[in-house]
Amino acid sequence: MLVILRANAGRSLFDPGNPASDAMRRAYPHRVALTRIGRIEVFQKIGGPDTGGVSPDGQQGRDRDFDIDDHACFQDLFERFARRDLPILRKAVLDGLARRIASGTICSLVGIGFA
Repeated sequence: MLVILRANAGRSLFDPGNPASDAMRRAYPHRVALTRIGRIEVFQKIGGPDTGGVSPDGQQGRDRDFDIDDHACFQDLFERFARRDLPILRKAVLDGLARRIASGTICSLVGIGFA
C-alpha cells in the first residue's frame, strides 16, 4: 500500500482513477488528515466488503446539540496543548470579529501568514 500511496502523492483521493483510494479501502489503515483548520485521526474500518459496505457508527452518524460544557472543556485542552501560536491567533480572530477587522489584517497583526 505504501508504494501505491507514494506513487500517487499529490493526487486527490477523490480522483476516480487514483488507485490509492482502493488500496486504503482494502488495508483499513489508521488515517490522519492534517489541514489548516485542524487534524483528524480515524482508527476504524472503512466500509468495505468485509463490513457489508457499511462503516461503523461514529460521531458522524448522529447530530448533537451544541454543548457549552463540552466546548469549554475543548477550549481548556486547546489552550494547554495547541501549537503555541494558535491560541494567540484564535484570540486575535475573535477580537477581530468583534471589531469587524478583515482576516488578512488579523494575521498580519499577529505575524502569522498562510500559504
